[in-house]
Amino acid sequence: MAATAAAERCIIFAEDDELFRRAALEVLEQSGLVGQVVACRDGVEFMAAMGERLSRPGGVALAILDIMMPHLDGISAARALRGLEQGLGRTARIPILFLTAVPPNDTLSAAVQDCAPARYLQKASDTLRGALVEAVRDRIAVAAQVDSVDPEALKAVGATEVDAAVVAIGENFEAEILTVAVLKELDIKEIVARAQTERERTILELVGATRVLFVELEMGRRLAKTLVATQVVDHVEIAEGISLIYWTADERVVGKTLSETELRSRWGLNLVAVKRARPDGTESVAVMPDPDFALMAGDVLLLVGADARIRAFTSAKD
Repeated sequence: MAATAAAERCIIFAEDDELFRRAALEVLEQSGLVGQVVACRDGVEFMAAMGERLSRPGGVALAILDIMMPHLDGISAARALRGLEQGLGRTARIPILFLTAVPPNDTLSAAVQDCAPARYLQKASDTLRGALVEAVRDRIAVAAQVDSVDPEALKAVGATEVDAAVVAIGENFEAEILTVAVLKELDIKEIVARAQTERERTILELVGATRVLFVELEMGRRLAKTLVATQVVDHVEIAEGISLIYWTADERVVGKTLSETELRSRWGLNLVAVKRARPDGTESVAVMPDPDFALMAGDVLLLVGADARIRAFTSAKD
């Protein structure tokens, strides 16, 4: 009886980092705790999956939410879930596990209390890191959990044989500095690190980084593109000269079917999905909708195309 009940229940989790999501999915599927694990890329997909799952037999055993996600973050998605449960008249709340890459703060503590039953787990925990290492071990040449500031530990896993190293320690700048210095000491030719400020970049370059990336700056550039383009919610460059945008439907397309909008024939843009708000505050996502799909005010369209065509479309008045 217990096995049957488990097979009918599922875990729904949302994580925007693809590697982390895939590894966590494998860990959860191998656990055998539930019959199905549904993986989502952000809070919007999470709420769509949750709404679909709660509309049919079988329960949700656990909701897992990364705190930092685009479009709808983990805390907002958790509160939306509680609103959905209330709207459906559900008295038993689905347990929530928050995942965070940074130390817990007052906002997270308040969310855990407001969305109870809920708890949080830091991604930097040894337990979680160890599970993820095991999950990806068969997919790559070497997967190991080591002290990155210990030269001997890095040598033991073959760090001296690599052509390039990427240091992506976002929560501890001191550890990032020491790791870059150790990699330089090991004579690794290409060392890529991340920084948040010019001062951090200078320090990382002084200790041996050959390339420093500004993740926040790249996000700022994306935001700038959304500000100069009418109705654009988000802008993601997927290749040189080709981008993906989240665009809010305006009067040019509201009330029309997709075929009538001429998105592809006139503007050269491809529609991937349409996100639509529901009356209860949740959202639905229609992936690759049919040509007769009618657009409504407030719809957000996920469009892909050449940058020049995107600029022409978003700046046009008719």
